[in-house]
Amino acid sequence: MTTPGVPATPRRPRRSVVLSVLAASIVAGVAAGAVVANAGDLPDPQPTPSSSSASASASVTPTATSTSTYEPLPQSDAPLGEDQFVVPRGPDDDTRLYLANVSGEGKPRRLSSPKDHHVNSPTLSADRRTLIYVDRTAQRLRTMAADGSDDRQLFDGLPTRCDQIWHVSWSRTDQNSLVIRCTSANGPNRLMVIGLDGTVIRMFDDQHDHLDDPVISPDGQSVAYWASDGSDKSPGGGAIYTRALDGSGTPKRLTATVTGRDADPAWSPDGSQIAFRRRIVDDNLDVYRMNSDGSDERRVVKGPAVDEKPLWSPDGSQLMIISDRTPDGERGDTDDVYLVDVEGGTLKPLGLRSKTISTPVWSSR
Repeated sequence: MTTPGVPATPRRPRRSVVLSVLAASIVAGVAAGAVVANAGDLPDPQPTPSSSSASASASVTPTATSTSTYEPLPQSDAPLGEDQFVVPRGPDDDTRLYLANVSGEGKPRRLSSPKDHHVNSPTLSADRRTLIYVDRTAQRLRTMAADGSDDRQLFDGLPTRCDQIWHVSWSRTDQNSLVIRCTSANGPNRLMVIGLDGTVIRMFDDQHDHLDDPVISPDGQSVAYWASDGSDKSPGGGAIYTRALDGSGTPKRLTATVTGRDADPAWSPDGSQIAFRRRIVDDNLDVYRMNSDGSDERRVVKGPAVDEKPLWSPDGSQLMIISDRTPDGERGDTDDVYLVDVEGGTLKPLGLRSKTISTPVWSSR
């Protein structure tokens, strides 16, 4: 049931078409050596991956444009409405995908993600008919129609140099481009551009020890992410960076480099702004927004609670956040999804309170 507003404190069904063979991957590389491989050639992921120190240079391993082919993706007959969003939630690590409405009315509908699996990081196609998401339990990418039908694994195996996939973002301008964050037992955290068949198109090498939350800009030209240094395996944030998706140039730091400080970048629909969360002290996280060049930082949600994972509405007028705040604004034991105007103000809870809620998808992500 939807609770009163809380003031902020200052999927067409899938056609079963099977291609006889996935096209061979491009095998090419320059300088440091590009690696391109079919995902199906790779071993199962390691059960307990680890992160090691990153490479010494912030360079890009480029490859030729992917010519991969893939099984047509499942599609819903109608696109999701702009008042609908998909959110991973559950009583614990057994999270499932739910289709909900920003009105907060009606019961959220559970979609057909694998039972007893921890799933997260849903991303939506530009036409709002197809979802791709991370199955954290199986360590694979999966896809389904946006109405929850025809759920299946996106491709076999894992991309080269990737033991575990943690995050995925789908380009709105190139159907065949995904950015993923991977960890490997034999190397550092990596950001990769891959095709829908798992072919590695480009690998970003970064001098930072930790990086996460890559999100492609609406125009498909850039990727935003956070990165930091340090020995902690789970620092939970750092500074927000952007860099060109084609690998040209160098990363641009938008916020100060402090381990654990900033994370969860999200582009506005027009690409002019980025929302993110900032750790103030200990477990107090607030939500900010800034221009895409890092200027004009503004705090949107403030208080002692954990307010995080901002996402823009399709029209750019609101932010959706996850918060553990109670009706009086203090920290609680469960999370809910809230809406707030981009200028701040009263937070509206959507009645999805659960022990575990992770980043939803509403507009591009």
